[in-house]
Amino acid sequence: MVYDVRDRLTRTIDPLQNVTTYEYDVADQLIAVTDANEHETKYDYDDLGRQVAVTDARNGVTTTEYDEVGNVIAVTDANEHTTNFTYDNRDRLSIITDAEQQITTTTYDDAGNVISVTDAENDTTNFSYDARNRQIGITDPLNRTTTYTYDDANNLIAVEDALNRTTEYEYDALNRNTIVENALGDTVVTTYDVAGNVTSTTDELKRKTRYKYDKRNRLTTTIDPLNHQTKREYDGNSNLIALTDALNQTTNYEYDELDRQKKITDAESQVTSFTYDKVGNLETVTDPEANTTTYTYDELDRLQTESNELGKTRSYDYDAVGNLIATTDRNQRSISYTYDKVDRTKVENWLDSQGNAIRTINYTYDQVGRLTDTFDPDSSYSYTYDSAGQLTSLDNAGTPGVNNVVLDYTYDAVGNLKTVTDTIDGTQSGLEEFTYDNLNRVTRITQSGNGVADKRVDMNYDAASQLKGITRYSDLAGTQVVADSSYDYDVASRLKELKHFKGTDVLAAYGFDYDAGNRITSFTSPDGTSDYDYDLTNQLTGTDHSYQNDENYSYDANGNRTNNGYDTGTDNRLLTDGKYNYSYDDEGNRTQRVEIATGEITEYSWDYRNRLTQVVVKDTNGNVIKTAGYTYDVNNRRIAKEVDPDGDGVATASIERFVYDGEHIALTFDGDGTQTHRYLHGSQIDQILASENASGEVLWALTDNQGTVRDVVDNSGTVVNHITYDSFGQITSETNPNVNFRFGYTGREFDEETGQYYYRARYYDAGVGRFINQDPISFLGGNTNLYGYVNNSPINFIDPSGYGPLGAAIGGAIGGFVGGAVGGTVGGVGGTLALPGGGTIGGGAAGIGIGAGIGGTIGAGIGHGIEEVGKGIGKLLPLPFKETVPRPTSETPVPPRRPVPPVPRPTPPQKPKPRRTPDPIPFPVPPDCDDDDDKKDVTIYKAPQSGVGEKLVKYGFFPEDFSEPGGDNLAYFAKERELAEEYEKYYQDGILEVDIQKGIYNARIKKHERLYQGGPLHEIPIPHQDFDVLNSAIRRLVK
Repeated sequence: MVYDVRDRLTRTIDPLQNVTTYEYDVADQLIAVTDANEHETKYDYDDLGRQVAVTDARNGVTTTEYDEVGNVIAVTDANEHTTNFTYDNRDRLSIITDAEQQITTTTYDDAGNVISVTDAENDTTNFSYDARNRQIGITDPLNRTTTYTYDDANNLIAVEDALNRTTEYEYDALNRNTIVENALGDTVVTTYDVAGNVTSTTDELKRKTRYKYDKRNRLTTTIDPLNHQTKREYDGNSNLIALTDALNQTTNYEYDELDRQKKITDAESQVTSFTYDKVGNLETVTDPEANTTTYTYDELDRLQTESNELGKTRSYDYDAVGNLIATTDRNQRSISYTYDKVDRTKVENWLDSQGNAIRTINYTYDQVGRLTDTFDPDSSYSYTYDSAGQLTSLDNAGTPGVNNVVLDYTYDAVGNLKTVTDTIDGTQSGLEEFTYDNLNRVTRITQSGNGVADKRVDMNYDAASQLKGITRYSDLAGTQVVADSSYDYDVASRLKELKHFKGTDVLAAYGFDYDAGNRITSFTSPDGTSDYDYDLTNQLTGTDHSYQNDENYSYDANGNRTNNGYDTGTDNRLLTDGKYNYSYDDEGNRTQRVEIATGEITEYSWDYRNRLTQVVVKDTNGNVIKTAGYTYDVNNRRIAKEVDPDGDGVATASIERFVYDGEHIALTFDGDGTQTHRYLHGSQIDQILASENASGEVLWALTDNQGTVRDVVDNSGTVVNHITYDSFGQITSETNPNVNFRFGYTGREFDEETGQYYYRARYYDAGVGRFINQDPISFLGGNTNLYGYVNNSPINFIDPSGYGPLGAAIGGAIGGFVGGAVGGTVGGVGGTLALPGGGTIGGGAAGIGIGAGIGGTIGAGIGHGIEEVGKGIGKLLPLPFKETVPRPTSETPVPPRRPVPPVPRPTPPQKPKPRRTPDPIPFPVPPDCDDDDDKKDVTIYKAPQSGVGEKLVKYGFFPEDFSEPGGDNLAYFAKERELAEEYEKYYQDGILEVDIQKGIYNARIKKHERLYQGGPLHEIPIPHQDFDVLNSAIRRLVK
């Protein structure tokens, strides 16, 4: 760093010689910053030295207004949209009025604690405190209360929900959480070493996972309950440089001088590499087959273009505040977007080459930002919510060609979905009811109603929430058993045995063997045995079947098949598999398949969102011999298909229309509006339970560990169809192909007209083991081969969304996804999906709220065009690789803090923060003050997490290090050293001391001070925009 004669920072030079410069006025106020790409940001001040305007590198201006005591009273963004702030007589922010004139009100008690927050819909959340200002209750707008209890050391020791169910916490002498006891009395136990590192966790079934660390408290070894070890190595800067799994397969990572990941070398020595521009934007990604994707950025570091190895480019444009307003894809198709004054998308227009709209998609919202209506030419939906933001009804009125269906939802006191009622053309029809245990796990689902056959499914779990049993009934009373299922696991939570039976008769039994890397090596079914082989990157290389043809696979460096007849071109596009030749458009969508032997041509058409809309099959003379057309709603769900089995022939095309409940089909209708099927889904994604046709005939699915339907039984438990598949999902045999059951491999829909599976975002061709177009979320899907299916490990993973692989073994966390209904929607935001293999995936549209009210939708709330670019698409890439360090427990309570805006959510245990205005847009180094006293240093203190302190000293603070999901994105400091010392007892990594010039401190940091747990000590939560102050200050780690 370079300083001028007045000791002002004027230049920073990083290890790669990239230069950032700073310019000041005569009052020592910073007035300009020019980054290494020579993009300049300017700052203006009033006579009191308060920042009043920021002009960005594209001349967008943000202004700030103050009252006479220095409170920010208005912020106007670069689109000239103003948010106003009003304060009470104690200068506490009490009213926020956004640019749409939507008002949020906050009230306080005499101690400054937030006691109520009232949103723009006049719904109020109340907060209560004890005499020590600890939050002891949150009551939501539906009068549902969660209470909290503490010990004398301010540790949270109990949380009681609105159904009077309690979770308890115990601590050791150092106030570290050691035991969590759930409402059923099951415990998770955590142990620590003297440095505060988690050394073991023991789950509810007494299964222990152990952790080891190096001298710098970096996690080096994880040992599972079967003694399988995963090892990690680091460089001197604590970057992970090697990850070795329990099979001794190592992935290596390399970094540049700025600790940016530049290479990933897998266990097969295949290299993926990355380069960056001068300010750290990702510039290129090169896959192991030398296909390079190149990114460019505008002056504000927003992604501007994305070009593939073929030189085909997508472009993006933004408004003054960063909203995406236009995209042009590689096929030169353009989409424009418009927004309201609070940056919610209102309109999406698809444009022709002259700029005329050929398709318009509209979105409307209520006063708190929940989606209320959305429609396009093919679909229309209206949503209503209760005061707690839970979705209460979904109406498809206005959707062309389909019956009017209204879905109504009710919830219990903790937000679990209780009932779903469907009303068809004004007549109430079906009713689904859900029952839960004290851990909110679904234990019963029933389906009944007007003209609906009774169905009931009971589920039970072990103490670790692994699914242990399912019983299906053809009546509500539970006297007519259809079939039972049982699940058994080993100590590493791997499914070992799955049985379906009726009484004493076993209908199907499946057994699983695993290697140390948790890969299935042998699968036993009623058909026989399948043994699996893998390469060093876990790709399936061979399957030895005892009952059908064996399989062998080989791959190039990027996972493209190299079996005899296969040839893959640039950008990983399959050119031929020896049976068919393939062609693509510039977006990478398959446009043609030609059968080599016969010359038969299959043509594929795609819309602006790269959704398959039509498939046409022609004979060698060009005669159309089959067609299929597909229609989608605004949420990217397929809502209709029309199939003409003989194309130009005399046969009549058949039409099917689909009505969804979340991500799952609830009802189907034919082209005349006659209901043809009703479906019953389980609590896990793609867990199809039963199908009922118009005649009331019920068929039940018996599935394997991946949710693949292998047997279909009737109400008597008799198997009416048995299906076998190869490893990648091709059907190899059926005992009764005439049985009409929509779902098959991994629980997805099979389209007989094309031979493809519909995986929501994309279509999967099991014949070649890949998708027919590229992943809409690019490298976020976890594969540099954007056509790849589950990284060529189909025995171990599934991909229900079409966006990327998920673990496939049944028995994990059930989560909040219930029957596909609303995904546990709270506050209009997408829910959490439980996976057949355990774990959860956040539902809803990512980051921009268009699909926010739908819930449970995996990225379907909006078109992928917005998803990809709406929030920093330039970083949607597989880097940097970050290891997850063990936490004390998944439920470890955090000391309640007052969260920053927006409105505190009723999710414990966090203490709401008195509402503050957003700070004016920051500047990298604030002005020095002329007063000698202001040149003195103020020291603040932080107890860094184990192994992090030295890195913070050497490299500073970066937003991505404080952006964990569910966090508040703040770096917490203590004003008094004794508070940091309390936390240091836990982390055992010393005290980070940061010396900040007093004038700078008063201008930038002091405003963040607040009482810790009611005082007398103070904490200082520092937001990202002030990290530059920390990075320009003197930092040292004292142990």
